Amino acid sequence: MYFFILCSLFLNLACFNKDVVDTNYPWDDCSQKMGDHACNFSLRDQNDQTVSLYDFYGQPIVLDFSTGWCGFCGIAAEEVQAVQDKYASHELVYITVMIEDHRGWKPDSEFCDAWANAFGIYSAPVLAGSDSMLDPEALNGWSVVAYPSFYFIDSDMVIQGNVLGFSPAKIDEGINNLF
Repeated sequence: MYFFILCSLFLNLACFNKDVVDTNYPWDDCSQKMGDHACNFSLRDQNDQTVSLYDFYGQPIVLDFSTGWCGFCGIAAEEVQAVQDKYASHELVYITVMIEDHRGWKPDSEFCDAWANAFGIYSAPVLAGSDSMLDPEALNGWSVVAYPSFYFIDSDMVIQGNVLGFSPAKIDEGINNLF
C-alpha cells in the first residue's frame, strides 16, 4: 500500500516538474550532452511571454548563453538578427538566454527587452535565464564555461555541437552542420 502511495505521489510530482520530457515527443530521456535530445526548459522572453525550448521542435536552433556584462556577448548580439535572417529559409531559430544582466544579477523580461532593442533583435527570442541552468551535473544543466557559449540543436532536438566564445566562422559552421 505504501509503495502505491509513493508511486502515485512521484507520478503526480513528475507532472509538475519542468525537467520531465513531455510525452508528446518520440524520445524517452534527455540530457545536455552532445548527441542527446536537449531537455526542455521554459523562460520568460523580452515580451514577458513564456517560451519553451520545445516550442521550436522541428526547427534547427542556435542556443546562445550570454550575459549583459560580457563584451563579446554584445558583439555576438549585434549579429543575431542577421543570422536569423540569413537562415530564415531553413526556419532557424536563434535563442539568446541571458544568464545575468549588466550588474551580474538575474535578468528579467525588462532587461531582455532592453537587450533586444539595443541590438536590433526583433524576430528572435531573448530569454531571462539564470545561473541555475548551468549546473552540468543536473538533468537540465548546460555546460557553460565561457560567455557567450553556443549550442546547435537540430530539428529533432538533438544537440549537434557547441562553440565557446564568439567566432562568426565557427557559428556558421555549427549552423550549417544542422542541415
